[in-house]
Amino acid sequence: MNTTILSRQHLRREQGSTLIEVLVSMFILALGLMALISMQVRTSASIQESENMGIVAQATQNLAEAMLSNPKLTLDAASGVTKKDYSHYNAECEKDRGDYKFNNKFEGTSNHGKTIAGRNLLAAEHLNNFCTEVINNIRGGTKDELKIKTKVQKHKDSSGAELGQELYVTWKMSTSGDDSDGNKDVEYTYTYLLDDQL
Repeated sequence: MNTTILSRQHLRREQGSTLIEVLVSMFILALGLMALISMQVRTSASIQESENMGIVAQATQNLAEAMLSNPKLTLDAASGVTKKDYSHYNAECEKDRGDYKFNNKFEGTSNHGKTIAGRNLLAAEHLNNFCTEVINNIRGGTKDELKIKTKVQKHKDSSGAELGQELYVTWKMSTSGDDSDGNKDVEYTYTYLLDDQL
């Protein structure tokens, strides 16, 4: 008889979970799901950022190849060496009447409504193609706030010796973030070595 009473009491204790146990297990499950969702969002953002970096890298390489066919050549009188100059590719992509255009600072001329001759005309075409390629393919962010700059600068090694010229591209995008408007500006850069010698 004693055994029957003990086994009935034992069964009553083992029959179900209390409300507190259920709530605790649901809380733990919710924390795990939130962590998974957060990780998924971050992974998705990282993938998108990597894709954008690849798009800009490919567009920059295309621009660099075009630039190599269109240098300004100057003869250094002291050394007798002809030097290549790509400074006519320094520009900024900006929104102009609803379209993105490169604002080129060509020696006294402009690519907006005025005639540009020779190398500058070709450079303007290369830059507009570059801008269009980036704008049409980049993903995420706010394209209305997208700003792209190209700058040709001297490439130096760790000792400061000049090795050539490099194309330095920066682009800034507004993305969702911690700003008061829910947006934050993120600036990215990409550098491409143009040639081995000045």
